[in-house]
Amino acid sequence: MNSDRAGIRLFLLGSPQVIDATSRQISLHGKKPMALLAYIATTAPQIHSREKLATLFWPDLSIKDAHNNLRVSLARNGANLGSSAEPYILADRQSVQLNDKALLWSDVAELRRRHSGLASLPAELTPMLPCAIDSLVACFQGTFLSGLNLKRCAEFEQWVFEMREHFRVMVIKLFDQLADQQQRAGQLSLAEAMTRRVLELDSLHEPAHRRLMMLLAQQDLRHAAMAHFEHVRKLLQVELGISPDSVTFALLAAIEAGNLSALPGCSSAPGSG
Repeated sequence: MNSDRAGIRLFLLGSPQVIDATSRQISLHGKKPMALLAYIATTAPQIHSREKLATLFWPDLSIKDAHNNLRVSLARNGANLGSSAEPYILADRQSVQLNDKALLWSDVAELRRRHSGLASLPAELTPMLPCAIDSLVACFQGTFLSGLNLKRCAEFEQWVFEMREHFRVMVIKLFDQLADQQQRAGQLSLAEAMTRRVLELDSLHEPAHRRLMMLLAQQDLRHAAMAHFEHVRKLLQVELGISPDSVTFALLAAIEAGNLSALPGCSSAPGSG
């Protein structure tokens, strides 16, 4: 769904926020109501039993009290999210799920859509315009549910931990694919921006450092590219106790020689180096 058409926009990559159609931030009045909404939205279209949700978010309470807290939280979320043609959450006596007919946009769903779409695009596709890239980058502001932690909810915390790594890798792959598109199209400054976003998420990812070195060299910033090699060399030594691999040294040699035609390929997707 286009975020401009949504009645509610749910931002979960970074500090969680709920934004209404007038760009006003909606308070859900507590961590657990926010966590409950985030869980239901992220796992959509999965249908959850009330018992599962009650024990997930109130594991230290009796079944009766946990179910009552769930009922109250769902009712409060419904009231706080406001009215729309369709309720955002469907709940009956046994189950709870996100309403796929409601006008709700989330950055998590957008990331999944973008990631799935880019994976099927041909390499020669016309690259995205800068404004489109700016809009895309603005969606992904940080770690999944940053700052949202629930004490004594071990199962939920484990789920959040797994989702944080899952989305981190997904964002890295997305920005790497965008960088590759822009580089192939000669949009080197945009490719550099995407590569730097990869390194913000994984500062020790050597293939992304190689891509950045090559992009700097292609922009006639040879000394900056060589300086970045020194940065990478020191970083790997301090953090991992290793030296750059042979591909990185070969890239440095080509840059030092000014032989751009000899620059090796630099895919920075996780697991490629």
